[in-house]
Amino acid sequence: MPRSNKENMKQAKEFLETIIKGIVYNDSAVRVEADKDELGVLLRVWVHKDEMGLVIGRGGTTVSAIKLITRLYGVCHKMRINVRVEEPK
Repeated sequence: MPRSNKENMKQAKEFLETIIKGIVYNDSAVRVEADKDELGVLLRVWVHKDEMGLVIGRGGTTVSAIKLITRLYGVCHKMRINVRVEEPK
């Protein structure tokens, strides 16, 4: 039985959250929100300000890889996923 869009969004959110928590040291500060937008699913990520560099990586390579893996996850589940790392306050 196919999953609903809400279930797919929740699983995509949990997938990305697992990846981010594996990269940072302070995984309790990781927050991921899933929203539906005109392009599909938007996953917004917040991490502690001191760990932004870990998530972005040198020259943006880490965040590019995270976005690619998450997009591929979306393709496998028939949804378009975009990831945005938000600036911590």
